[in-house]
Amino acid sequence: MKCRICDSTTQLLEEVTECIDGHASLQNRPYQINRTNMEVYKCDSCLHMQSHYELPKSYYDGYDLYSESEQTYYGLNEKKIEERIVKLRGLAEYTRGQFVDVGCGRGDTLDIAMHYFDKCIGIEPSEKECQKAILKGHKVMKGYLDADTTFSDEIGAFYSSMVFEHLEAPLDALKQLSFSMTEEGVGLINVPHGERIYRKGLFHQFISEHINYYTPFSLVQLVYLAGLEVIEMVEHKDLIELDVYVRKPIKSMGVNATKQYLKDRVQDLLRGCQRVAVWGAGNKSHFYSPLIEGIRITSLLDSNAGKAGKYISGLDIPTEKATDSLVKNSDAIIIFASTYNKEIIHTLRNSWMYSGKIVFFEDNEVMVDDLE
Repeated sequence: MKCRICDSTTQLLEEVTECIDGHASLQNRPYQINRTNMEVYKCDSCLHMQSHYELPKSYYDGYDLYSESEQTYYGLNEKKIEERIVKLRGLAEYTRGQFVDVGCGRGDTLDIAMHYFDKCIGIEPSEKECQKAILKGHKVMKGYLDADTTFSDEIGAFYSSMVFEHLEAPLDALKQLSFSMTEEGVGLINVPHGERIYRKGLFHQFISEHINYYTPFSLVQLVYLAGLEVIEMVEHKDLIELDVYVRKPIKSMGVNATKQYLKDRVQDLLRGCQRVAVWGAGNKSHFYSPLIEGIRITSLLDSNAGKAGKYISGLDIPTEKATDSLVKNSDAIIIFASTYNKEIIHTLRNSWMYSGKIVFFEDNEVMVDDLE
């Protein structure tokens, strides 16, 4: 059996006996729920655990997750959902695109997400659950998330709770989400903590619907193989769950092209400035100095008096302790101490009352703070 995450060969770990087959619920008469044995396999490469998919292909078409007799505890109370949505909203602060709830059910998550995102949509295979969400006023796509799923708008943020443990092709599904996301779009994948479940022998967590038992490592592998990057992983020991927050990275130009882009940007921003001061003689200054070749640098400033008289690579003027006249006589100041951009800009504007152009590096981009 091939691993659903990395396609490596798996080994039989154990046959877990008498697992619940189907959905546990209260009945009006005595009954015995169907049980089945599950062969659990483990991948030696990514440590993912999985079982065969034994359910009918149409199993989730008529899924009714929240019936009056539902007993299963999913740990998805409103407070927990809202905490996750708020976190996603913060991570997607400057990201365009719609919010997508994968496996939206009757729309509980969409109820909350609509207060934080301008445009929300759900995707759900169950006709019954779709209708419940639609009656609440939500837009829902009926269907399964797979390689053929298409979205009318780009995805700025997605939310997937208790879905990826059910999927026969989780990598294809996540790749399709990734393909539909905007650059720097974010998402949350929530799954049972498969590694902890097996190590502690939690037999009540082995059910026929769950065919994937993720370890932290296999979940990270899934994310990276889909072209996304991990922002943060959170373990919920009380719920026996894992949350992984992900982001779609900006396509890289390559190291040399990025460096040339930054140099061109700096040259453009400082064109026409006759007196340019550099602020910061720390470690990064040796890397930034080649970007200002050809620009007339009149002073190299630092707040640390101990650096006065010392030189950085690429500049033939010594470091000076910043003074009022050196600051105010500069047409523009470029900050090399990029770790402290906010603090330096605040000091220049509020303590030194500097009114000229301030150029600085942030997130591998050249930014400008200009009062004009």
